[in-house]
Amino acid sequence: MWLDTFFPRRCKLCGCRLAEDEKIVCLSCARKLPLTDDCLSPYDNITARLLWGRMPIERATALTYYHPGAYSSLLMYKLKYGNEPDIGVWFGEYMANSLMPYGVFDDIDMVIPLPIHKRRERERGYNQSQEIARGIGDISSIKVQNNIVERSRYTVSQTKLTHTDRTKNVKGAFTLLRPDAIRGKHVLLVDDIITTGATIAACANELAKAEDVKISIMTVGRTHYI
Repeated sequence: MWLDTFFPRRCKLCGCRLAEDEKIVCLSCARKLPLTDDCLSPYDNITARLLWGRMPIERATALTYYHPGAYSSLLMYKLKYGNEPDIGVWFGEYMANSLMPYGVFDDIDMVIPLPIHKRRERERGYNQSQEIARGIGDISSIKVQNNIVERSRYTVSQTKLTHTDRTKNVKGAFTLLRPDAIRGKHVLLVDDIITTGATIAACANELAKAEDVKISIMTVGRTHYI
């Protein structure tokens, strides 16, 4: 492409020029992502166990370990605070391509990105989880639904809160808008990072108010908090 000649695309991590078939991150950097093995046992792994007893759950998968200095952490910071939503789409596509062979998308009827409050979305310009979900949908051909549940209450950042305070902070923060749309469906709830699981559990329990719904979880990162 002539644009690539005059305005070469660069890897978001190392800054090297991307090959024609590379997007966002070069192959060398992508290989350095610290991947978990959740996909080998999506019904029973560390991520799933974190949520057992707190929400109705089918499968749970986190793609990478998320810790300071990790390539996944650097990319996530750019996604959340650098106004680079295309990184979210890349993460979603990377997850779908990497995890589809392990059956984690089998019988999933729709992908639901974890919503953020409209105020935070205005500040950021987009919902990073929605961008991730878009990438998953592009590869898997599973429909992404953005209007099933909303973040109806603005909450402070979870980053510096204790486990107990995180749970209190997100209690009642979500509202199910369209229970009929997910009745009898298997939905995949997608988020960027799972730490204590408080936010995902709060949203999933709101989704669980729909009749006969099954819920699976997928995130880009899993912290060592678990």
